[in-house]
This record gives sequence, C-alpha cells and structure tokens, in this order.
Amino acid sequence: MQAVYNSLEKINFLSARNFFAFMPSVQIPQEVARIRDRLREADYSGSWLLETGVPALRDFILQLKNAGEHLLGANVHRLWAQCLQAEILDYYARYDDALQVLEEDGRKLARALQRRDLLSDKDKPLLRQQLWTVSFYSHCYYRQERYQKAEELLKLVRRELDTRLPVSQDEPSFGLRARVAYSLGQVYRQMGSVGPARREFLSSVEFTRKRLESKLEKHKDNHLVRLREQKFANYVTAKVFSFGLTWAANNEGSLQRARGSAGAGFTLFLSTRDEVHTAYAKVMYAQILRSLAPPTRATGSVSLDLQEALTLLAPLAELDSPLRLVPRFLMRARYEYARALLLAGRVSDAESVARDLHEKSQQQPRHFVNSGVLLLRTLSEANRLDDAVSVSDTLVAKAENHRLEGAILAEIKISRAELLMKLPAVDFDQIDQCLSEAENLARENPVSRAVCALHRARWRALQGQIDKATQELRKWEQMGKTIENGLLRQMAKEISTQVEGLESVLRITPEDLERGTKLDGVIDMVHRWAIGRLYSRFGDAYKDEQNVQELLGYGKGAVTTWEKKLNYFPGGKRQRRSKSEQE
Repeated sequence: MQAVYNSLEKINFLSARNFFAFMPSVQIPQEVARIRDRLREADYSGSWLLETGVPALRDFILQLKNAGEHLLGANVHRLWAQCLQAEILDYYARYDDALQVLEEDGRKLARALQRRDLLSDKDKPLLRQQLWTVSFYSHCYYRQERYQKAEELLKLVRRELDTRLPVSQDEPSFGLRARVAYSLGQVYRQMGSVGPARREFLSSVEFTRKRLESKLEKHKDNHLVRLREQKFANYVTAKVFSFGLTWAANNEGSLQRARGSAGAGFTLFLSTRDEVHTAYAKVMYAQILRSLAPPTRATGSVSLDLQEALTLLAPLAELDSPLRLVPRFLMRARYEYARALLLAGRVSDAESVARDLHEKSQQQPRHFVNSGVLLLRTLSEANRLDDAVSVSDTLVAKAENHRLEGAILAEIKISRAELLMKLPAVDFDQIDQCLSEAENLARENPVSRAVCALHRARWRALQGQIDKATQELRKWEQMGKTIENGLLRQMAKEISTQVEGLESVLRITPEDLERGTKLDGVIDMVHRWAIGRLYSRFGDAYKDEQNVQELLGYGKGAVTTWEKKLNYFPGGKRQRRSKSEQE
C-alpha cells in the first residue's frame, strides 16, 4: 500500500496520459488524507481511526463505486481505500470485518493472479494496487490459521513483483516488497520454521531501508514529509525486531541476540503512538528475560532477570491493560506471566492464570493448546498427575479434531512425553513415539530439537540404558553450545546427574537390608540392576541367550522371570496379562 501512498502525493497522477486528459481525477477527501497520514505516522491513539476513520473510508469507497469509470484512477483508489479500511479493522482485531471488506476483490484478484491474467504492465499503478490487495487478502487467511494458503498467495505476489515490477526499474515497489516479506515471515513463524522466517524478516528490514532512502531523497526539501516517512520506517522496523527477529533468535536459543532485538523493537515503538503494540513489545522483551533465567528451585532465589520479567508482565496481564483491545495479545501476556510465575516457583498462582486462560480459549484451538500445555506442566509440577493426564488427553483430541500441525503439535507431544515419564507405570513405547513425532515436527526449530534430545536422555536413563542416555546428552552438548535458555541448561544439569547416578556400580546400604522385604528386596534390586545393565549394553538384543550368558552367566529364562516379578521391561515390551488377571 505504501507504493500507492506515494502516488497519492500527486492527486492527478494519471492525468498526464493524453487519452485520459478529458476525465476528472479522484479527489481525496480531507478526512481520508488524515487517515492515510495517521497510519503513516503509526498514530493509533484514541479510537478515532476505528470510530471515524473506518466510516469515512466506507463512504469514500461507495462514492468511487458509484462513479465507476467516470473518474480517472477510481479503481486504484477504491482498492487502496479498502486496504486502509482492512488494515485498521485488523489492528483492532476485527478480523471478520476486515475479511468482508476485502473478500470480493481479494478472491477475484487471487484467482486472476493464479491464472497470470492481471492487468498488463502498461497500467502499473493499478497492477501495484491489485498486488497490495492480494497481500492484504492473504493476511485474512493468516488470521484464520490457514498458513499454507497465505504462503501460496504471498509467493504469487512476489512472483509478479519480480516479473512485472522488477527492482531494476524506476518503480521497484520497495514498500510492497517489505510487506510481502514481513507477511511471509509471520506465516513461517506460526509454522515454526526458524530459518525461513528470519530470512523474510531480514528482507523486510532491508526493503524498508531502501524505501526510506528513496523517500528521503525524493522529499529532501519537505521536512514534514521526511519526518512522516522516518516514523513509518521506524514503525515497520519495530514490528520486525519485536515480533519477528526476537522470535527467531529465541527459538534458536540465542537469547542475548533475542534480547537485543526485543530491546531495539521496544525502543522504536516508544517513539510511536501505538499503545497496543508498544505494550506487546514489552511482553516480548519480558519473555526473553524469563527464558534467560534459571528456575528458582535450582537457585533458591528469584534471579534479577526473572524478577524484571514478573514486574513487566504483572500489569500487562491485567484485564484492563492496554492489550485488552486485542484479545490474543492479552492472552499472550497472561500466558507469559503464568510461565514466569511457574519458573519462580509460584505454582498455585501459575495454575490459576493458566486454568483461566484454558477455560476462556475453548473456541481458539492454538490458544487453547498453548494454555493447556502450560496448565499440564503446572499440574505436573504440583504432582497432580491424574489431572495432568486428563488435560493431556484433551489436548491430543483437540489436535486431531482441528488437524493442528507444526510447532504447536510438537509441543503437545513433548509435554505428553514429559508427563508419561513422571507416571508410576512408565510406558516406554509411548514416550518413544511422542518424542519421535515431536522431533519430526520440530526439525526446523533448534530449541525444540534440543528439548527432545534431553528428554530422550531422561527416557534412556529410566530404562537403565546408561550408554544410550550418555549419547543423547552428547547430542545436547553439541546443540547446547548456542542455546542460552536457563531452564534447558538446568534440565540438562539434572539429567546429567541422573545418568551419572546410574553408573555400573550397584550400591546397597544397610537400610536396604532392614526393609520389610529383607534380603529378598535386595535380591530384587540386584535383578533390576542386572536387567538395566543388559539393556544398556545390548539394547533390544539384551535377552539374546549369548548376551545374557556373557554378562550374567544365566540363561534368558531367568531374566524373563525377573522382569515379570518386577514388572520391569526396559524395552517397553510388557507382558500381556490374561483376561482373568485383567478382571
């Protein structure tokens, strides 16, 4: 849309065409021009844009529709005004209204774009505005969480830009290119693709810079216009840093880089009159502080980073905070606040916030799942495992019903594996399945893959497979070199200690003999240790006759007997009970 704004600096931008000279040009009403300027300056103060701006644009669009082809540039201005209207409605979370504004033209133009039969290169202003309209229309799919469809349309827009409005020409459309890159970055962010998301966000910054350079040169004698263009470039850059590059660095584990991006974005937002996004940028900054902090249970006190995160998040999580205008932003603030509370050891407070979020997001699958995973972890931390299992089952069903995929489904699988490892009866096969599926879903997310490696080490340790647990820890050590997450580092430390405790030496204390089972209990300990050592050494072949004889000097029948008595099957190969036993 910025490219069209540029054209509107000269209202009669098409009147130079001799064969249209007899036609009157569109005259922009003063109120519409004011809307344009306020959006350029990132001035969303008050409710003027929504209560006055949207109706004014609606009237302007209606006038242009009635005028038809009698006004030169009517189609360009009509599409431009629709995009402005949709942009305002989207800001105030009126997503259905934004779709309604764009749907008729957006659907037609998207189909034409797929067939490659938009206008010829001769009418570049209209072609450019058509591409702007499709890019805004793709954002409606983004809001509906139809990310592949949004990606498809944005790539089509980029194809037309590269083919018909190339950078090498006099009108490179840097503003439109920046918007397409930012929108693609948003799509890849929601899909959990760190590398592609970062590349698009960086491209958006680069095109925004080029656009600003061009505008400052064009308006070098107009201080007010130059100031307005600088504000707009700062605003776009603030969004990229706060909501794009911060996310990418955080999901790579590069938290100091993420802190720099979050701080830069937040600082730029402070120069705008966009209270909502400024508050949300503060949430993103607090998230990084929380991620840097170690859990309080490990240190015995709340770290300075975590204390600052709690201080920033507490007022933003209130129902009357500036984020109330955009419900999803308020939900994210409350989600981050609950995570910080849990890390600080305030489990009951964290559960209260997480449960409230979970109950209020029934109709929003992604928020329902995210808050549900958090609730599951608070219940697990409180050792209320039956309640946690119930929540986990609900999340799995929700994922299946709504066909969730990508990073959010990976998080469901990881949280379920965490829970299964805490249950009294450990189902090793199901843990393995959850972690395998999560690793596949999170293959483009370094932090999630690192989490899976740590959980695999814990899983192997539970089975007594010391060697394989150590191998998984080595994988973490390679990935962990660039991961600065405090919680993950503490988790790695705890699992390493657990694995080290499963060394080949079996320790039996005098107290073990004094238990009710007497010597039989000690013998059971020896048998369990022996089974674990077999599995650690030989894996799934641990009960091969030759392996059992080599390590223990017994036959495999003895090991089978021990397994049944102890109900301990390290490979997850549990003995099926008979029907009478089940009854």
